[in-house]
Formats: sequence, C-alpha cells, structure tokens
Amino acid sequence: MRYVDVILPRPLDGFFTYAISSDMSSGVKLGIRVLVPFGASKTCTAMVVRMHDDKPAFETKQVLQVVDAMPMLLPQQLDLWKWIAQYYMAPIGDVYTAALPAGLKDDEGWQPKTEVYVALSDNFQNDKALAIALDMLKNATQQLKAFTHFLHLSHWDTIENNLTQLPVAEITRVELMNVSGASSAIIKALINRGLLREYHKEVGRLNNSDAEPSEKPKPLSQAQQEAYNNIVFQFLKKRVVLLHGVTSSGKTEVYIHLINKALKEKKQVLYLLPEIALTVQMTSRLKRVFGNKLGIYHSRYSDAERVEIWKKQLSTSPYEVILGARSAVFLPFQRLGLVIIDEEHEGSFKQQDPAPRYHARSAAIMLASYYGAQTLLGTATPSTESFFNAQTGKYGLVQLQTRYNDIALPEIKVVDVKDLRRRKMMNGPFSPALLAAVRTALEHGEQVILFQNRRGFAPMVECHTCGWVPKCDNCDVSLTLHKNMNQLSCHYCGFTYAVPSQCPNCNETNLRGAVMAPKRLKTCSNSCSPMPKLHAWT
Repeated sequence: MRYVDVILPRPLDGFFTYAISSDMSSGVKLGIRVLVPFGASKTCTAMVVRMHDDKPAFETKQVLQVVDAMPMLLPQQLDLWKWIAQYYMAPIGDVYTAALPAGLKDDEGWQPKTEVYVALSDNFQNDKALAIALDMLKNATQQLKAFTHFLHLSHWDTIENNLTQLPVAEITRVELMNVSGASSAIIKALINRGLLREYHKEVGRLNNSDAEPSEKPKPLSQAQQEAYNNIVFQFLKKRVVLLHGVTSSGKTEVYIHLINKALKEKKQVLYLLPEIALTVQMTSRLKRVFGNKLGIYHSRYSDAERVEIWKKQLSTSPYEVILGARSAVFLPFQRLGLVIIDEEHEGSFKQQDPAPRYHARSAAIMLASYYGAQTLLGTATPSTESFFNAQTGKYGLVQLQTRYNDIALPEIKVVDVKDLRRRKMMNGPFSPALLAAVRTALEHGEQVILFQNRRGFAPMVECHTCGWVPKCDNCDVSLTLHKNMNQLSCHYCGFTYAVPSQCPNCNETNLRGAVMAPKRLKTCSNSCSPMPKLHAWT
C-alpha cells in the first residue's frame, strides 16, 4: 500500500496522509490533484505534495479519485507555498486557497468553452455524392442556399475525383448561419437529412490570435542605456537589483529591453504591477512590442479565464511574458528568468484580507530565487527596506536621475497654511499662492487638478468599549465624521446623520473618531439592546 501527503484547501496547517490503491498509484504524481474524503461525509480536491511507503500510526482513508492527468503544481510553486506559510505564519491550506483559481479547487467546477461545428457527412464526401445532395435540395431553396455556402466556406466545392488530401476548413454553426443568413431550423434540417453533422470542439476563452508585434523596442537614450548596461552588470553579482529612477525617466522602456533580452535567452518573464488599472494601461504598450507572447492575469478576469491561463502556463506553448497584479506571483512558470516589480514601494502589493497576508514583492523575490531568476525592483520612491538593502549591498543599486528628453521636473512650493491662517490670509481652505496659481493657469487656458487627501475628520466613529460603528441605513457603509459640523455623512448617497451622544449598543459615551478601521470588533459583554436608527437629514 502506498501513501500520499496532500494539502487540503481548508484553513489547516500541515499535510494530511491518505492511502492510495495499487490501480491508482501509477497515475499519482507530485502536483496532481486528487479527490479525498474529509470529515464524516464531505470530499475535497487535495494537492499531492509527497508519495511514500511509510505507513502512518493512525488509520488512513483512501484517495477516491485522481483528478489530473498531468501535474497542476510545479516544485518551485510548492516551495513558494511552503515559504509563505512559514514566513507569514499562515496555514498552508490558506495558501492553497489563495493561489489556485476557484475552478481548480474544492466544490468549484470548471468546464472548457466549446463551440458547435458543422461538417459534411461521411456519405457525401465525393463529387458524385455531392451532386446527389444538390439534386436532393433543388426544391428546398433556403436549405440549398445554406448548403452551397457551407461547401464554399469549407472548400468542398473545389473537390476533384483524384484528390487525396481534402482542402477542408472547419466551420462553426454560427459562422454558417451568419454568412448564409439561414436560421437554426434550416441547419437542423440539413443535419436531419444526413447531409451535415454537428460536433463540439474546445475553443478556450483566451485570445489565442497569432498577432505579431507591431513595433520594435524604441532606442534607449544615453541615460537609459547606461542604466540598462548597469543593471545587466549588477545582475552578474546580485540576484536582486533596485532601479531608482525619477518620474518620467523612462524606466518602462528599460524594462522592455530587459524583457526582450530574456526572451532571446528563451526565458519567461513575470511583470508585476500594484494596481489592476495600471495593468490594463500597460497591456496595450507591451502588446505592441511582444504580441501574443504576452499574457494578462489579475482578479478582474473570470475564474474560467484564470483556469485556462494556469493550464496554458503548464502546456507546451505558455505565455512568455505575464503581466499582472499580485496574484500573478502564484502562476506556474517553466523557464522563469526575470521578475520585474514596478512601483515596488506600493502598499497594494500587500495582501491584507483574507489570509494568507503576504507581500507580493517578497513572494516574487523568493519565487525568482527558486528558479535561479533575476529580480528588478523599479520605483521613483523606494521603500525603506528596499533602499536599505541596496545601500548595505544586499541588492544591487542602479539610479536613473535624468528625465526622458531632459524634461524639467515640476516646481514644488510648500506653503505654511498654519501661519497664513494665524494672519487671517486664508480664503477658506485655499492659500493666496494657490488661488493665484489657479487663476494664472485658467487665464492661459490650462487645466487644474486639486487633490484632497480625505473628506471629513475621520473615516468612521467607533465605540471604544464594544467596537460599534455607525453605518448608513441606505448603503450599509461606515459613516464619515465631519467634526466642524458635528455630523456623520455617507459619501455614497449623501445622507447626513446626527452624531450619537452614546453608543446605542452598550450605552457607553466613549465614542471617538477612528483614524483607521479596527482590525476586529470586540464582543460587548453588556446586555445589548437593539440598535436604534440614527436621525438623518436629507
């Protein structure tokens, strides 16, 4: 009897051991998913991480079914899972749940996308039989029209008696209906008469077009070329390099040249961005250079699409470049050679909730180390830890301090509004210098953007005894405290509420504006009455 250690998609730590029958053991490999019993009556899809002959001291249940023919998890990915679980003190089951698309996990189904195709029946695949078929349809005008269009689209109308290799093109049912103008009833009639047959074919949800790159990487400026050469040189000594480049210095073009170099070396590239919006913006730029070698992966893709990207990365023709947000760090790579983490200082790389609460920048650096790949951190404002690592020699450091085309940096003025307010020179929240600059810009036909860091004094009010937070009756979101008006406001629907004098949950008066939302609400031990509605002004 053989045994397997598996990871369950549950918030549980450690591996679970199951027995596997002899007839199944040949199909079980590391990284294969198996269906196992869990609890009294439940089953779940587990990931095999070890096969062995060591009989446990406890009674084991048997694997019910082998789900995959080929592994869904590569050894480097498993190493990353183990590291995240150990470093962030998270159950490895939570890592499994976060890493895999839902369609590859327990209680989730994934079905391949298929289309209905039509083909010529076997009995009519010669010129004499086709002549008979056309004669059969001479009194059915619409059917004859649809059948003639099918012969033309599929090239059956070019058949000759001695042709050994038929020049047949596959035609979808929808395509035939659109070209011929036939209804589904007409196509069904041709099938019922035995002239055509239907079959289903998996087509996938990904854009698998053979789009070639429309442009080559642009030539680098002298400063960019120096930065590129320095990065390549630093990679000879360090696995991680920090590119500290000012805004508009052309870091992206340096990335593109590094990606192009990696592709020439037959390596794959992972390009991480902190926000999905930036991912979408960057897609068109990289698509022009890398064409169908580029794949996109983030949470706005449907689960079915993410499953297909995962499987494509395990196939013989994976994407060479993956552009994505933090979840892309979990994708399988067969030949990973370069990881680029743009805007590495951004807090969006941190996964806050749900568990595991990991930092994608650190996870990507570890992933690259398991592949022996190189990592480039790019930013105009390095994070404290990355800059410290670069200064102390743990990371390589390359600086790009020249803006592209020598564009001047914008002038920045710091205004002491506290002093102006004391001298009563402020016009509401605006300083005289700001108003003068706005007027000048408008007079020159220019546009102005004014950024406000936050509306209101605090994003919420909470009871510091029981953790109660007032919420909008309409939107069920926490209310913002506007201290100068002594009101609570909903920034979704605009309703305003009176600030309660005491907590309606526990009657305490210890209500204060919270700068940040509490991580966890405490349970009130008092005898709590039903929460009354807040008074609202429209």
